[in-house]
Amino acid sequence: MEVCSLLRWAAFAEDKMKSLNRVELIGHLGGDPNMRYSQKGDAVASFSIATSDSWTDQQTGQKREKTEWHRLVAFGKMAEIIGQYCRSGHRLWIEGKLETSKYTDPEGITRYSTQIIVNDLIFLNSADKNQGNGQPDFGMLNKRKDSLLLLFFRHDCLLKY
Repeated sequence: MEVCSLLRWAAFAEDKMKSLNRVELIGHLGGDPNMRYSQKGDAVASFSIATSDSWTDQQTGQKREKTEWHRLVAFGKMAEIIGQYCRSGHRLWIEGKLETSKYTDPEGITRYSTQIIVNDLIFLNSADKNQGNGQPDFGMLNKRKDSLLLLFFRHDCLLKY
């Protein structure tokens, strides 16, 4: 991106945007999504994604790894797509926003729960790894085995790259 473009974006952000609530994750689905439906009949998908960070410990020289788990929820058409195509172990790119809920547990203690509301989703599975796991076979889009298969879901549309 050109410096001029960055400066325009910064000026726009300063004038128009008082804050930003945006989360982007690339990780693996920890289990099959939990599907349910609202009283109005809208689909709701709840699931978790694991992200990992690895480094070499400077003192011991040992490779270290830390995994973080993120709770996510999707609604409507996005939830239906996730319920139909996402399975445990799938690698996904997720874009969404943080939302914190307040509730009272059975003992009367006030608790807070933070989750990510999914806006956009991209499947990042390799084209040769999507056979037989519930994800559609779009391997014909690109025949190279080392290439990524990108399925981009944004709200109610599907784009294939």
